[in-house]
Amino acid sequence: MPERPVARRIAAIVRRLRRDRGWTQFDAVEHLAESGGPVWSHNTWSAMEISATAETVLRSFTADDVAALAAVFEVPVCALFGNPCGGADHQTSP
Repeated sequence: MPERPVARRIAAIVRRLRRDRGWTQFDAVEHLAESGGPVWSHNTWSAMEISATAETVLRSFTADDVAALAAVFEVPVCALFGNPCGGADHQTSP
């Protein structure tokens, strides 16, 4: 099975963003739902964060997931990939 380094990177960045805001995983799930993003359970969020360091990636991301997470944390989508964002064309949502 592939390692999925991009999923690991996104999970690590999302975990850091959540912690930087002082949110619990429960808080993050609420913010995601309130923003109109996908409805995740606490277990789904936990599996996503565990994927940052676990031997096996437990949670991958759809494009919609990435866009919703970027909107919740008010960062450009490219920031979730660990890349510096440049130019004027880096929106957090469609």
